Amino acid sequence: MENIIIRDARREESVEIARLMLLAWPVEEFLKEIPQATYEVFEDFIAGLVAREGNIYSYENIVIAQADGVIAGIMCAYNGDDYQRLKEPVLAHLGKDSYFKDVVETQGGEYYIDSVAVSPDYRGRGIARMLFDSHLQRASKAGFSKAGLIVDVDKPQAERLYLSIGFRMEGYTDFFSHRMKHLVMHLV
Repeated sequence: MENIIIRDARREESVEIARLMLLAWPVEEFLKEIPQATYEVFEDFIAGLVAREGNIYSYENIVIAQADGVIAGIMCAYNGDDYQRLKEPVLAHLGKDSYFKDVVETQGGEYYIDSVAVSPDYRGRGIARMLFDSHLQRASKAGFSKAGLIVDVDKPQAERLYLSIGFRMEGYTDFFSHRMKHLVMHLV
């Protein structure tokens, strides 16, 4: 087995991080929000956000799993109380009329797991669990009583992983045109 370490992301890794992050998202729905955008343009847009501080997708909120020198997985997570503030820089690029302005992914008091993705070449090696362990330890140390995430109802394999880690369904939410389940884990 390769040597896997979990560490904080770095600004200069923004392109690799964005590529992985997009594996977890309904990119086709996002592209509808950006007139004449291609996948490549959207990837560059997200890489730019990852490289900047003070937004949802900033490298500041990301840990990576590095396997033998390669970024094999990422997880983006932050305080749900900061969601609206961190979303503002994204809206500044998308426009105030963007559908994303009305999207609510998390609640206050919740440590929110925004995105988790593992490279197809590294799946099945426990990397997602390692990323969860790292972020959930951070959440506990920071005094959070719960962590939350949303999962597409059409992704039962991802949901099984989250349930096996200890998340439980709390309700539903709509994220763009996708029906999502809101899962929560109580940390204390």
